[in-house]
Amino acid sequence: MSFDASQAALIAQGVYGVVWLIELDFTSGTVYLSTHGDTLSIGGHDYAAGGHIITVGTLKEKAGTSTEKVALSIPTNPAYTSLTLGNVEGYRGRAARLKLILLDSNFQPVGTPKLRLNATMEPVSIQRNPAKEGESSGKIEMRLSREGLDRSRKLDGLRLTD
Repeated sequence: MSFDASQAALIAQGVYGVVWLIELDFTSGTVYLSTHGDTLSIGGHDYAAGGHIITVGTLKEKAGTSTEKVALSIPTNPAYTSLTLGNVEGYRGRAARLKLILLDSNFQPVGTPKLRLNATMEPVSIQRNPAKEGESSGKIEMRLSREGLDRSRKLDGLRLTD
């Protein structure tokens, strides 16, 4: 991954943070999320604050056609739950992007976001943690497949001619 001059200078100082910017293209519109504690306005979009409750699984970058999927976990709040439950056609196979941006010591974004993954969304699973007292908690887990690779794998074992 290559960094611009401002990001390279920040890395040389050794004091920086890293935030994921998540873009999910639902049929009802694109949802912008981040792993930052505050809403970030970048490139004309407001990335909603998710903080530590949004997690991005391990993303391995290597040459070749990796079939690994990245797990994205978002909280079960009504806005996100209504997008994913009951309307699989509203997101399945649609685009998702994961970008990284660096933060300076004042928690301000530096440079332009770096695209790390172009993917497609797969059906979600809901994980619930019932509480004995008070409110229960849970999360929505969505798998992201590298764009183009999930389609090519579906042809394995199919006869393409008679």
